[in-house]
Amino acid sequence: MRRFYSIVGRGLVLATLLAVADGQAQRQTYTVGVDGPGWRELASRWIALDDTTVAGAIQPRELRPGENVMVGTEEASNIFNFQWHTTQFGMESLGRELGVNPRIWAGHFLSDPGIQLVDGSPKTAFQVLQVIDQEEFDSHATATGGAFSAGFRQDWREAWTFDLAFTLPIERIRFFPPQSGVDTDGVPLKRRAPQGFELSVTDQPQDFLLLTSEELTQQSPPAPLDNLVLRTLLNNESIVDLEFDLQPVRFVRIFIGLMRQAYSMAEFEVYGRGVPPRVEFVSQAIDLGRPVNFGKVEFEFVKWRRGDDDTLAEDPDAPATILLQTRSGLDDSPRSHFVIDELGRDVQVTEEEYDRSNLPKSCCVDLRLPGVRSAITEDTEQWSPWSSPYQDSGLQNRSPDARRWLQFRFDLATEDLLAFGQLRSLRFEYSPLLAADVVGELFIVDEPNLEVLSVIPGMSRQVAIDVATTFEAGQDGYDAIRLDVPPGTRFAGLQLGDGESFNSIDPDSLRQDREEVAVFFPTNRVEPSNPRIVRVLLDASVYNSTTVFTGDIIDTQSPNFPQSIDAGDANASVPSNSLQIFADQERLQLLSGVELSSPVLTPNGDGINDVIHFRFQLMAVDEARVAVEIHDLTGRRLVGVGGQILGQGLHDIEWDGTASGHLVPPGMYLARIVVDTDMGDGERVLTVPVVY
Repeated sequence: MRRFYSIVGRGLVLATLLAVADGQAQRQTYTVGVDGPGWRELASRWIALDDTTVAGAIQPRELRPGENVMVGTEEASNIFNFQWHTTQFGMESLGRELGVNPRIWAGHFLSDPGIQLVDGSPKTAFQVLQVIDQEEFDSHATATGGAFSAGFRQDWREAWTFDLAFTLPIERIRFFPPQSGVDTDGVPLKRRAPQGFELSVTDQPQDFLLLTSEELTQQSPPAPLDNLVLRTLLNNESIVDLEFDLQPVRFVRIFIGLMRQAYSMAEFEVYGRGVPPRVEFVSQAIDLGRPVNFGKVEFEFVKWRRGDDDTLAEDPDAPATILLQTRSGLDDSPRSHFVIDELGRDVQVTEEEYDRSNLPKSCCVDLRLPGVRSAITEDTEQWSPWSSPYQDSGLQNRSPDARRWLQFRFDLATEDLLAFGQLRSLRFEYSPLLAADVVGELFIVDEPNLEVLSVIPGMSRQVAIDVATTFEAGQDGYDAIRLDVPPGTRFAGLQLGDGESFNSIDPDSLRQDREEVAVFFPTNRVEPSNPRIVRVLLDASVYNSTTVFTGDIIDTQSPNFPQSIDAGDANASVPSNSLQIFADQERLQLLSGVELSSPVLTPNGDGINDVIHFRFQLMAVDEARVAVEIHDLTGRRLVGVGGQILGQGLHDIEWDGTASGHLVPPGMYLARIVVDTDMGDGERVLTVPVVY
């Protein structure tokens, strides 16, 4: 099983094939963007993206000066055409999503027609509201109606909060009352802008802005957000237009309850410049026509920056990144859909059945009513988890092979609101399967009956991996196996057999690296006519709490891509059904097996103990910075050696007895081995006698 780590829409029929034929083998490429299907055509999720500026390319939607982000081309939508939600909660009842749909809500319990503030029309506005203190508010209660319905508002509640849904680059806010007409007192409406207000913004999604109600009292009115734009009691402008430094903003709040006043508002406008810090794309399930093996993932990613003179230019150093992931599936539906049945249980249904079911009622979203939509989750049975990100173009596809459907997603991110990355094309290589099924099973040679494999960390044990295959018509077999192994693992033997008896053979060639073993056996090729089990013997030590021996089978006689080995029952006489091995947690230490190559350092040039080696094992981390510091007995640091980034496994750092280019005097010294990791530090101190 190739390593993989942890949306809609039906499978999309393969649109673009660039095939290279070689005999019966065929490598193909699925291309998106330039020379392939369009991004919109493939999208199941599209957040703040633009595919119109450059033909075939996709990039963040850039905001230009003068664009009001609160209004889109569709009714009651923002600039990205996501529908506004006019209360803080209850989005589920309308099929809306937190973090996608913008929201607007007032500080009081009852809802005002906030949508009028963001409808793009300066002629629509709510009635003039009278902001008064609590005592006066209570005095306006009548037998026929409360103060609220009469247009009175408690000063300690009167605030409007806007959730832009996701962070945007903002530098200007503008709001105003109707610019024509008079109110019931004969006062021109354009004079009803708030005289006193507090305007604040933030990009931090605190709980009270997301999932919990803000606890408001007379002594604790709506708090300003992190960045205060303006607090005033002396506004006399009808159109309030505030500019401030360009900054990332998701939430905007205006508090009107600073003073007793009458106000109205027709529009609340927010203007940006630049690109959102993060935008998102998720593809549909892509149908590759049949189960395939995956090759490389390649993409063209270009960085741009808008300068102070408003010109746009390529900038390879711009802090823009792409986070690209893939996953593969056995069917065309990457997500599982559930509807509530008569007993209040979640029942899985098809996507079409889910779409036909009822939305939750706004009055009782938490009640589990029959026939109402419930959760949509990732399908983890038929689909792999999302892969780890592809940091560079040209890397091997990390999603499992032997799957027919492929899905990808990416985030485009930037640390500079005026810089962005543009994805011009995306390519996925694939080829036919080498075998219908490839299963691997790991066991410890001298403990073959263990169902759960566990070893002492850092101790070398001989393990074996059995690889079994089944074939279908048109598949030619394989003649090599490549394995990802713990650092320092060594090849110990190759055998072929039927599961009960095995014969040792010599590989035709062998390649061993620090964390990889590849065994080639073209003279003993595994083919449909002779589908033997291949056993690879390894001498290995594990350095993590859990280690998975992943790998591939390879056909060196064709250009088809390798096929990943899935964990399973490759040999009925082995009970593990796994490629995973565990280390004894109690013995798993960051720095272990520390020793010196000799009891004394004698740097006299005779070739015997002229240098001393500090040997040790790193465990439980992928990598760490390791240095050896030499101190005299007073604790004074004389020299440091090493200081490099090392991976897990066995290591060796040497010292030649010098400090500042000169031999240290004979005597006793302290060697401090220091390990620095993101998870914590470790150290060991050894004594080193120097004699000459």
